Amino acid sequence: MSGEKDIFLKGQVARDFDFYRIREKVASLAVSEEGKFFLLSRESSSDIDKVSKLKSLGREWNNYLNSRFPSALKSWPPVKEIFSVLKVDGASLSHEQIFSLGLFCTYTDETCGCIKSASLELEIPELLKIAQSMPSLENARNKIFSVIDISTGEIKDLPAIREIRKKIASLHREIESALKKYTSDSTLNSVLQNNVPALKADRELLAVRSDHRNSIKGIVHEVSSSGQTLYIEPEEIVRANNQLVQEEFNLQAELKKIFKELSDSLREYCSDFLLCHDSMLLLDSTCAAAKYQSEVHGVFAENYDTEKESPLILNARHPLLAEKAVPVTINFMFGKKVMIITGPNTGGKTVTLKTVALFSLMNQAGFPIPADEGTRLPFFNSIFADIGDEQSIDESLSTFSSRMKNIALALENADEKSLVLLDELGTGTDPLEGGAIAMAVLDSLLEKNSFVLVTTHHGVLKNYGYTNSKCVNASVEFNSESLRPTYKLLVGVSGESHAIDIALNSGLPQNVVEQAKSYISNQQADVSSLIKGLTEKHIELEELIKKQNEKQNELSLKELKIHSREIKMLQKEIELNQIEHSQSSAFLQEMRSNLENLVRVLREGEITREKTLSVRKFISDTTKEIDEQEENIEEKKLLLEKEIS
Repeated sequence: MSGEKDIFLKGQVARDFDFYRIREKVASLAVSEEGKFFLLSRESSSDIDKVSKLKSLGREWNNYLNSRFPSALKSWPPVKEIFSVLKVDGASLSHEQIFSLGLFCTYTDETCGCIKSASLELEIPELLKIAQSMPSLENARNKIFSVIDISTGEIKDLPAIREIRKKIASLHREIESALKKYTSDSTLNSVLQNNVPALKADRELLAVRSDHRNSIKGIVHEVSSSGQTLYIEPEEIVRANNQLVQEEFNLQAELKKIFKELSDSLREYCSDFLLCHDSMLLLDSTCAAAKYQSEVHGVFAENYDTEKESPLILNARHPLLAEKAVPVTINFMFGKKVMIITGPNTGGKTVTLKTVALFSLMNQAGFPIPADEGTRLPFFNSIFADIGDEQSIDESLSTFSSRMKNIALALENADEKSLVLLDELGTGTDPLEGGAIAMAVLDSLLEKNSFVLVTTHHGVLKNYGYTNSKCVNASVEFNSESLRPTYKLLVGVSGESHAIDIALNSGLPQNVVEQAKSYISNQQADVSSLIKGLTEKHIELEELIKKQNEKQNELSLKELKIHSREIKMLQKEIELNQIEHSQSSAFLQEMRSNLENLVRVLREGEITREKTLSVRKFISDTTKEIDEQEENIEEKKLLLEKEIS
């Protein structure tokens, strides 16, 4: 396959299976705006190591979120653009940018601290590895908050600006006092349009009626649109206002100088900022995935050895169907590359295909899937699909032509790591030709060793599934009594369409239904009976397997009880041996004492050397026998310990 890597895991195929809708949902659970944008750019990937790391982090976050520890992540303000400004020599950050950067430093260090603390109790090695790899931003944080108040975001009362602020405050009081003389003078009520000073161009002015222009000496700064009001700056406050403008300029110049010096001192931490930012995005995005796992009661799919096991999805629930989703278990037989799913319409065949495709895309984006523990999925480098009616009006293509175009794309690009989904393969044209094309398409995909799921009503494809060793038939179960699907997938047996039964139940006249039955050939009827029989046998086999498992469990329990009794008997035997050994030891001690006394007596009397040696030999043999008995007891003790383990 040539071209951009993973091109067939994103774009149209991802939209068709609603992957981007799921991605938006996961992104909404991120704590930061940058985390949300980061997730909204996430695409499915065939990089197993990369995706496995994302899933491991998600599992560990799930452990953290269900623990007693407080939330480790806080929403930090956007800072990515700040880094690009800070990299430029001589560039200066604004007040708001520096404050945002300070908050980012604070929350980053807090996150690392939370993870490190939790790792003392929780098994979160991957999260800990990230936290340990992030450099401390404490020094940068201290520099920022030596200038800015962390609680308010305002500039602190630094010595360099304290005097300027005092002058500004004094000038404001002087101006207010001067203006108050005018606004509180009752003789000027007819002169002033309003007793409240107006702020125009950063100067406080008096609103004077135009016909009393000469009543107040000063500079006219503005005239109202009606011409009835003049905004005058009295002469006595012109100087104060001018000085105020100058001091405000001085303040801004001093602040600019402070921000410039602070920006220059923060530039050395650029690489640390970038490293921590990447890590925080990774932590935020994987934590969001863990939150989604809790929402859908799902799991992160397991990786597995494709040479030894087959894919398995336990109780899959399409995430967009919510409570309406009927759990379905999809068990792919080992060594089978093509699954041909048959059964009635509205039985869940297409939903099964869409679920497998969506789950594969979600899994390869590092997202959890709504299924049960034990679910395992392979990694694909491409997904091709032909689902439903994709007729293109713009290109003047018929339904059949449009579908053939989709299939041609798959045949041209698919390989052994591709997932191909073909809904109602072979329909839209003559049944005989459609069936032939369908089998030829499957032949080609089998040569490529692609993983293929097909839904069909074609009887010829059911036969194809039975006769090809790499294919397996499956069907969506149908309740013949209620004439409703159960949405349960039966692997190993094909299903009937039940079209005639459904037609009758839907109101088609009885005589029309009977006429339809008469058109079905005996051969087709026989096949239908065969399928029905196979389905019944499949259900019987499942029941037998269930009973066999129950019997096996009962037998294992009985064996355990028998073994337990054997251990107790062995313990009893050892206790008896210990009693016997204790008695024998006492007997030996007494015998040894008596015999030694006897030897002394004999020595004092007339006794030969041979008799003395014989007596000593008796003592030695008896002692040896007791020692062997003791060793035998120790061996039995060791055996008992092993049995108990």
